[in-house]
Amino acid sequence: MYVSRQSKFVDVAVNAKSFDEFLVGIDLVKKVGRKDATLVADVKSTKAHLETARAELKSLKAQQEEATQAMASSKAAVESELTKSKGKLANVEEQIRQAMIRQAAEAEASNARRMASAGVDYSVLYRAVPPGTPHPGVVQVAYAKLGKPYVWGATGPNSFDCSGLTSYCYRLGAGMNIPRSSYDQAVCGPRVAVSELQPGDILGFHGWGHVGLYIGGGQFIQAPHTGDVVKITVLSTRGDYAGAVRP
Repeated sequence: MYVSRQSKFVDVAVNAKSFDEFLVGIDLVKKVGRKDATLVADVKSTKAHLETARAELKSLKAQQEEATQAMASSKAAVESELTKSKGKLANVEEQIRQAMIRQAAEAEASNARRMASAGVDYSVLYRAVPPGTPHPGVVQVAYAKLGKPYVWGATGPNSFDCSGLTSYCYRLGAGMNIPRSSYDQAVCGPRVAVSELQPGDILGFHGWGHVGLYIGGGQFIQAPHTGDVVKITVLSTRGDYAGAVRP
């Protein structure tokens, strides 16, 4: 291997056996020198291109990371606003539902007072047929769910809302698929007077915005509200009783 151009010249001069051989050697050294210079220039040019490409790649990577962070920030902001909007919508829907319940309860109470003053049992006024056979089996299912938490919209088996509990108990305890909502359950069977109540009858409260299952002895099982559990309640403690049905 030649270390330098000068060392190459010395090698040629020392090793040449004739002047012609010396001239040929010198010419070869020149050619090799030019080739080395070209190779070095090419290497430098390639290195410069690589460094430029590396710098551009680094810049593109930084831009991509910045764009990714911006997208993540925008996504978080949108999700936050969406969550707020859903919360507001749910609150408005709940207010509307409560207003409808109050309106229905007021109308129910007004009709009940008017009929009572006329000596009419309002709870059985509109039934087309007398109540059929009671369904005590649903009570046993309800007893087994005492202590389960109330969860709005839940239909069991580990959590319930009011109508979710009654529909679940009828499905398992009587083999009947009754309507899911409390308002639909209000018309899922003939009306039953208080004097006719039997275990398994569905009781309505607050304009049928809430329901429970009569278990006898003036008591019923209900899934009351958020934060509470399925439990037994004395019927006489409720001032918003709206009637009863027997599917």
